[in-house]
Amino acid sequence: MKKRGQVILEYLLTYGWGILVVIIGVAVLTYFGFLSPSNLLPNSCDFGAQLICQEYRVIKTPSGADIDLKLRNDFGRDITIHDVRGVDVPLTPQNTPLLIPKKDVQELQITTTARVAKNEKARVAMVLEFARNDSGAPHHNVTGEVFVIVQ
Repeated sequence: MKKRGQVILEYLLTYGWGILVVIIGVAVLTYFGFLSPSNLLPNSCDFGAQLICQEYRVIKTPSGADIDLKLRNDFGRDITIHDVRGVDVPLTPQNTPLLIPKKDVQELQITTTARVAKNEKARVAMVLEFARNDSGAPHHNVTGEVFVIVQ
């Protein structure tokens, strides 16, 4: 009877040490950021197929962050960006209204008071309000986001 109890105890201890080593390994990888999904995902900027991000960056400032977007107009007509609104954070456009001729690239500058950490990835969702430069053209919204390492 004592031998069977000893076998069971040794069996549980052996697997217990193995499981403990695996848990410690996962904890170390998580602590140092190797298992962070945001570190595994690439930088991206997406506003659909007709408003292309050529270049994009988020720069940390003492009061929040500056967001610089170089947007290419593939709508086939000149457009004017009238406003930028943040989905989760307050955004203030610096150079609106911004005229972007068709097939041309213009830089849109935005500031935010949201706190971001340098060298960490930040996701900023926003809505751009624009209109085609035809007389009486209605305003449209395009939703997109920037997901990039903060400089």
